[in-house]
Amino acid sequence: MNTNECQCIARIPSQAYTDELVELHRRLMALRERNVLQQIVNLIEETGHFNVTNTTFDFDLFSLDETTVRKLQSYLEAVAT
Repeated sequence: MNTNECQCIARIPSQAYTDELVELHRRLMALRERNVLQQIVNLIEETGHFNVTNTTFDFDLFSLDETTVRKLQSYLEAVAT
């Protein structure tokens, strides 16, 4: 196995992490509160991993670092209570 193969394997997310991202996606898609959505957008904008169209703000949860994912999860937990 060469170095490139090792790096590629290291980037494959675990099933548990994938499940977390699926749940996070579900929760994000259910958001309707404008102020909460804006906070999410602000956090994602800090990463630079997004695309804006005329009607959408697109980002890939898998492209985000784990710290950002944890911040999103924490924020959603805080607004859910």
